[in-house]
Amino acid sequence: MTDENTAPPPLFLPALVQSYEIWSLESSWFLFYGFFMLVVALAAGQAPLVGLPLSLALDGPLVGGLVLATRRIQQGERPGIEDFMGGFRRALPLAALSLIVAAITLAGLLLLLLPGLLAAALLGVATPVMLLESRGLRDSLEASARLVRPRLWPVATLMLLLAAVQGLLALPALGVLLRGEEPGLAQALPLFLGLGLLGPFHGILCAVLYQRLSSVQDL
Repeated sequence: MTDENTAPPPLFLPALVQSYEIWSLESSWFLFYGFFMLVVALAAGQAPLVGLPLSLALDGPLVGGLVLATRRIQQGERPGIEDFMGGFRRALPLAALSLIVAAITLAGLLLLLLPGLLAAALLGVATPVMLLESRGLRDSLEASARLVRPRLWPVATLMLLLAAVQGLLALPALGVLLRGEEPGLAQALPLFLGLGLLGPFHGILCAVLYQRLSSVQDL
């Protein structure tokens, strides 16, 4: 544990910089995987009645693959398909975890936004906890909250930043939808390109935050 009199190391900017450096080391892999994630989400979303929950559930093992690929890069090795698809080896618990985190975050967002943001931050490293520490569902949620709580506001600010970028990318398509029209390619393309880039970056950042928060706790 850290000394109470010692200021914790900075988190916000170093986590962003490290995440970008990891992304840039294997940008072709992450670009391909980001658009693979987007295609999977769009395809799952077309399913009648269960489209949205199915898409959210699949996000669990997909993000898990990014966590494993990021860990491989942090170890000084190149990731392979076995890393990116590795999340599917624990598909059911990761899918359940993704659905629970989404439900808690949505409930918090309905309570005037701030509780949802804090919930997303507190549970933001549950996926790497589950994969890298081989924990169960409840233990992963509790361990994530325990790791994040001392650095809650920097983590929440990172989550808010990503959400704001996604919101900006969605504005052209959203404006067209609000007028009752179908978005064209010019409106939809920024959103799709942004999601293809942000999907992998979010997973990388999740793994980086877990590594940094865990290392501070172990000091």
